[in-house]
Amino acid sequence: FNVCSSDLNGVEGQIINFWFSDGNTTIVHNASKIVLAGAANFTGASGNVLQLLYKGGIWYEIARRT
Repeated sequence: FNVCSSDLNGVEGQIINFWFSDGNTTIVHNASKIVLAGAANFTGASGNVLQLLYKGGIWYEIARRT
């Protein structure tokens, strides 16, 4: 499953967390919609967490636990 900007509707200042249970989900980097560390897609593994903040119409990665 890939997560892209069309899957996420945000409110200014909103924070969302993704908890991964396997390696079947990828958060897709897109500089105008979802900005991830290293400008790279993130495919989680069991136990990983990715946190995003919505600001100015863009989701920004603010934390990651792998």
